[in-house]
Amino acid sequence: MSASSERIRVLHVDDDPDFGEMVAIYLEREDDRLDVGTTTSPDEALERLGDGVDCIVSDHEVAGREGIEFLTTVRESYPDLPFILFTGKGSEEVASEAISAGVTDYLQKRAGTKQYELLANRIVNAVAAYRSDRMLSERTRRLETLISNLPGMVYRCRNEEGWPMTTVEGEVEELTGYDPETLERNGTMWGESVVHPDDRTSIWETVKEALSRDGTFEVTYRIVTADGTVRWMWERGRAVDTDEGDVAALEGFITDITERKTRERKLRRYERMVNTMQGSACIYDEDGRFEVVNEYLAEFYGTTPDDLEGQPSHLVPMIRDDAEGDPYRELLDGERAEINGEIAGEFPNAGYAVLSYRLAPLVVEGTVEGVVGVTREITDLRERESRLRSEREKVQRLLETSPVGIAIVAPDGTIERANEHAEETLGLSRSDITGRAYDDPAWRIVDENGDSIPSEDLPFRRVVEVGEPVSGYEHGIELPDGQRRWLSINAAPLFAADGDIEAVVTVIMDITDRREREAKLRRRAEELETVSGKLEEQYRYLFEEAPVMGVATRAEDDRPIIVDCNQRFVETVGYEKSALLGRDLSELYTPNSRRKLLDEGCFDRVLTGDPVNADRDLVTADGTVVETLLRAVPRRDANDDIVGTFAFYIDVTERKELQRKKERLDEFTSIVSHDLRNPLNVAQGQAKLARETGELENLDAVIRAHERMQTLIDDLLTLARSGQQIDRLNPISLGDLAETCWLNIETDAATLVVDADVTIRADRNRLQQLLENLMRNSIEHGSTVPRPGTRGDSVERDSTSSRTEADDGGGSGGVTVTVGELPNGFYVEDDGSGIPEANRETIFEAGFSTAEDGTGFGLSIVEQVAEAHGWTVRATDGSDGGARFEMTGVEFVEA
Repeated sequence: MSASSERIRVLHVDDDPDFGEMVAIYLEREDDRLDVGTTTSPDEALERLGDGVDCIVSDHEVAGREGIEFLTTVRESYPDLPFILFTGKGSEEVASEAISAGVTDYLQKRAGTKQYELLANRIVNAVAAYRSDRMLSERTRRLETLISNLPGMVYRCRNEEGWPMTTVEGEVEELTGYDPETLERNGTMWGESVVHPDDRTSIWETVKEALSRDGTFEVTYRIVTADGTVRWMWERGRAVDTDEGDVAALEGFITDITERKTRERKLRRYERMVNTMQGSACIYDEDGRFEVVNEYLAEFYGTTPDDLEGQPSHLVPMIRDDAEGDPYRELLDGERAEINGEIAGEFPNAGYAVLSYRLAPLVVEGTVEGVVGVTREITDLRERESRLRSEREKVQRLLETSPVGIAIVAPDGTIERANEHAEETLGLSRSDITGRAYDDPAWRIVDENGDSIPSEDLPFRRVVEVGEPVSGYEHGIELPDGQRRWLSINAAPLFAADGDIEAVVTVIMDITDRREREAKLRRRAEELETVSGKLEEQYRYLFEEAPVMGVATRAEDDRPIIVDCNQRFVETVGYEKSALLGRDLSELYTPNSRRKLLDEGCFDRVLTGDPVNADRDLVTADGTVVETLLRAVPRRDANDDIVGTFAFYIDVTERKELQRKKERLDEFTSIVSHDLRNPLNVAQGQAKLARETGELENLDAVIRAHERMQTLIDDLLTLARSGQQIDRLNPISLGDLAETCWLNIETDAATLVVDADVTIRADRNRLQQLLENLMRNSIEHGSTVPRPGTRGDSVERDSTSSRTEADDGGGSGGVTVTVGELPNGFYVEDDGSGIPEANRETIFEAGFSTAEDGTGFGLSIVEQVAEAHGWTVRATDGSDGGARFEMTGVEFVEA
């Protein structure tokens, strides 16, 4: 037996004292933890229970009282105390009665020592169970007390999605709005109905990851209570494992941290506010060291807040040296409310600076715990003030010496000062000018038609509104004596130190004589235009009434300048008529049409008297392309001299598109009948073999044939769309689009080089189609050369031209594709082995392919897209011997 300090106090009650002593000896011998006391009196036994007894052993009858009666009395005060009936009177009746009365155990007295060993064992077991129950009850009581005082809830749930709760206790309803029974019945699933929808997935993943590491987790998330309120929760839990090591359940604690989250959010907002201030903010300690600084102050010193905090301030000693006494000490002692002012000097890493500062005590619960400082660098402001003073002096000198009229106008329109030339220009004395409003009723400011100009449209108003100069503004002024003068006004803002407009400097020039000369010239020009601009009678109907677009031009530097156009032309091109007059007509053409105009010399031919019929494409104001038929004839003046042209346009966009569709349909019919027939025949033949032989391998060929047909059909559709007329041209950065196209295709280990910093006018989707097809062509065929073959046949490259060695960069994996600019277009080239000269014309034919699985439509699509833009595409040698495709006739857009 092992010795133990945990004693078991036993009280043996028996009316035979000798027997009692013998039992005590035997029991203590059997187990040295037993400490056995004896008594022959039940009453004495009841008194001794108060001294601490772990177990009672009693005979059935003691001192004339039945043991059952004694047991009943004990149970009234000690309901759980172990009570073993040890009696020589044994019967089923006694045993039954004892058990009903709540006996712990029942044992008969027998001869021999074996019975005492059994009794000792029964006592030890009964006391162990008693103590365990009492400990469990105490722990349960403490746990219940703890849970009832916890600011939250404890739980046990299954480790599965939705986290169904099996037990919840504590402030469940206060936290969630749901009663515990609802959560335990899973009428409301925690993970599906209580956890905020935006947090469910992330929290589930976080908990799983944490459990896999060490079996515990800690998370913060939001819940939605029963009334729809969103609250923040903090949860800590652990896994409860099965005997096999699997996670059977989770147990943990959840508490509401909404208030803390709100405080943290306010604190973060406050920190962001302080750190985004356009000024320095800090807290100084008693010795003038930085305790807390914002980012602006750290940047001023050229460091970080962490490095600056704890360092001595340079401002505080400067303030102290510049003041009488010690104002900083007075702040700390509560004798001053604040210090403010300006100071200039050298600061580490910031150089010379002028600072505006304000310092105040930091008072916390009535105690000064430091000094709050806010500073603003005003170096630039003071320098600006100095410059403004200098500018004012310059303005004053300008007023005194300028050979033109100058007036200083306040933002409200009052003329504050005027020089001598202003008097001369306006014909008024300085006293008549100064102190008056710019739009004073004493004079009237008028426009070309003699109507009064509203005050808000006057130049000084514009300067005040936008803060920028106005130049060349012309208006008339009717003076009190009735005469009208024309003035040219230049106005510029004069800024104050704070950045506001202090005044407007107005330069006034008298242009009355010039306006009168210009008016005479205009009247003469109108007279000449009336004579020379008469439309010939035979074209008047076409120009004004017929359903065609009409334009009249004059010859100027070998260019057709628009002098008139009819309403149908205006509506078609989408510009205001005023914006068309005086414009070069060829600017409304597409690049291809402009090139044809120059190449064919159409305008020159008309000026020599020959009418011209031609196809021309116009570009409208929104970039839409309109295809037209042009009839151009000479325009003559009254002396029958040719001075320009009449150009008449008929919109044939729809008709030409139909024609193109018919041509493409004819071509596609030919292609389909040829290219789709082979895979279709293969599919039919192999399917028949599979049916006859039952060999499923034949079906693989059927599938490949169908995939081949699907690829052909897709490329045919692309080819069909690529030939459609382009309706709109927009400015596009060629380099940016090339890089975008490169990302859209499988490039393997190929490399893209962009050497084209130009903007061209094109249809973005169609240009992207062209570039991607050329890039794929370079990647797929960059290391092979086509040999002569028929359309639709797989054509291999000449092996003598292939670059296959690793050090030669051969193969599609190492090809370099370059997109570069030309004087009148751009190119796409690779550094592969190039294209034989004999094949350079046929490669654009639909169906011509250099790969066994190619459809042969890629370059045909490129050609159609180029032609739809009015460009010319040409295949030639690249700069490194590879293939090069050049697009010319492209219109560039000026940056």
